[in-house]
Amino acid sequence: MWIIGVPELINRLESLLKDLMSQLGASEGTVFDAIGLSISGGSQPKMAENIKTQLKERCGSMFKTVACYTDTTGSVFTCADGGIVLIAGTGSNCELVHSDGSGDRCGGWGHFIGDEGSGCWITQKALKTVFDHMDNFVESPFPTDLVFYKMKDYFKVEDRNGMLDHFYNDFNKRHFAGFTGVLAELTVKNNDRLAQWCIA
Repeated sequence: MWIIGVPELINRLESLLKDLMSQLGASEGTVFDAIGLSISGGSQPKMAENIKTQLKERCGSMFKTVACYTDTTGSVFTCADGGIVLIAGTGSNCELVHSDGSGDRCGGWGHFIGDEGSGCWITQKALKTVFDHMDNFVESPFPTDLVFYKMKDYFKVEDRNGMLDHFYNDFNKRHFAGFTGVLAELTVKNNDRLAQWCIA
């Protein structure tokens, strides 16, 4: 939600609700008792209220009430009455959720602050190591040539300057994190020590 913004989120939710109605074969005018949203940012009271208000304005005829929770809470209650959820994908998060909805979290603050263990974090670690080594700022503990070559191929750039677009003007979190897949291949197919170190 933080990356696409609330208006686009509402567009996608409306589309999902309409698809759900169609798949269920629900007759026109069917009203759900409740809609539960489990999304990133859902734990922020003002953000959650904004999302609920806009969704009601757009699709209020399709449900009686809407609840909004964070993505980790939804993951826990999908399969248990409380527990721990660990997310390690494009981003990362770890949260303990009790049966009453209270709990504690560790991480999950986004790619600017950390998201340790996530695809973004692993990619950033690899590229930062390459850039620092080439700048003679911090010597890499392992050869950087293969990761640098794969970076240019994956991001379709000729040199490090070409990466500035990917860092700033045209940052795509999913695509950026996807370079972790390339690093994973390097660990297996090439036994590349830098890739192994970044993923470990």
